[in-house]
Amino acid sequence: MSRLLEAARELGLEVDVALSGSWVTLEGKRGRAYVAETPRRDTFLTWCDDPADRVVEQFDDPVEAINAAARRIDRP
Repeated sequence: MSRLLEAARELGLEVDVALSGSWVTLEGKRGRAYVAETPRRDTFLTWCDDPADRVVEQFDDPVEAINAAARRIDRP
């Protein structure tokens, strides 16, 4: 199981999972946010579909990446 999927389960989140757990989608009040585990499995990238916030952020920790993505879309 990927570190990203383990982190999502640890946080108790229901997320859409793709590519064997290396990619998750979160839905919130301001749209969708995405978290992807890089192929080397040591970095996590986040972005969202809010036109005003299309910056890609990079994290070393999957929990931190998921929490940052959730904040960007106002997901509790």
